[in-house]
Amino acid sequence: MYQHVLVPVDFSPRGRTVARHAFDLARAAGGRVTLLHVLTDGDPARAEALLHALTVYGRRPPTVLIVPPEPDAARAILLAAARGGTDLIVMGVHARPDAGLAVGSVAREVLLHASVPVQIVPGAYGPPERDGRWQALIPHR
Repeated sequence: MYQHVLVPVDFSPRGRTVARHAFDLARAAGGRVTLLHVLTDGDPARAEALLHALTVYGRRPPTVLIVPPEPDAARAILLAAARGGTDLIVMGVHARPDAGLAVGSVAREVLLHASVPVQIVPGAYGPPERDGRWQALIPHR
């Protein structure tokens, strides 16, 4: 089962949904989450604050990493996964005005070169409602 889930976050609107999904997976498996941001430009302190805002979705506090691109974002994600003992990488689709929802170039590179499973969270995914499908798997007593 997946004991360490790596979640690359770019602070797009779908990033919150992807993070919630990863926390749900980790909770179900008893694993842990690492939130990763590849700092291509911008303020590291702002990136850290945005990452910490996503930690509210986890039962356990996740590890938070901010790394420089090496030499690009996909390579930085793959290096972080290899160094961190990651069992699963969870990423989202990318919204592009010309193509609607699509797997972005970074996610495509990670999919092609990862040595661990990569899960892409679809754009229409919504976390389960309270007392919804996850609870239906657990017998009520």
